[in-house]
Amino acid sequence: MTVTLPKKLEAFVQRKVRAGDFRDAEAAVREAVRQWSEQQNDWSQDGPELKSFLLEAVRGPHRPLRPE
Repeated sequence: MTVTLPKKLEAFVQRKVRAGDFRDAEAAVREAVRQWSEQQNDWSQDGPELKSFLLEAVRGPHRPLRPE
């Protein structure tokens, strides 16, 4: 796969490589895509139904956990 970045993003990647944050541009882009992928799988991105369900469960009556 070959990807062309706008000049501004290319310069940013080059700065990160020069700063020693990544060994090369490929590693920098790979890390950015990995983080983007994880963000897309973030539970906080789920729909309002799940949020409502979880909030209701948290706000409901609670009983302390006991070792037995």
